[in-house]
Amino acid sequence: MIESIGFCQRNSDHSHSRSKLVQQLLMHWLESSSWLGAVWTDSASNFQKTTGIEFSIPAGKKYLHSLSGSSLATAKRYIENALDRVDTPLLRSLTDELWWKNNFSKCLI
Repeated sequence: MIESIGFCQRNSDHSHSRSKLVQQLLMHWLESSSWLGAVWTDSASNFQKTTGIEFSIPAGKKYLHSLSGSSLATAKRYIENALDRVDTPLLRSLTDELWWKNNFSKCLI
């Protein structure tokens, strides 16, 4: 499981990620921030295995639309509780979705 944890430290070559691109992007970000390091979940995406299609913003939204009941409530809780510093194209896209906003209150458990 330790291989599923990514990390990097500013001013150090000590880092780990499945993706060299992610590692490079985070190292660059650290250099311009006041943070000394970063740690993230570095596990592989299971979207294609779960849905049978490659992940994209439209595919992610379509998948969320397909959920109902406790599955939708769990997804909404997970997404809505993401840290403010978490900024992904899917999360940005959902902020403009009336469906997402209007149904959120109905899914709280």
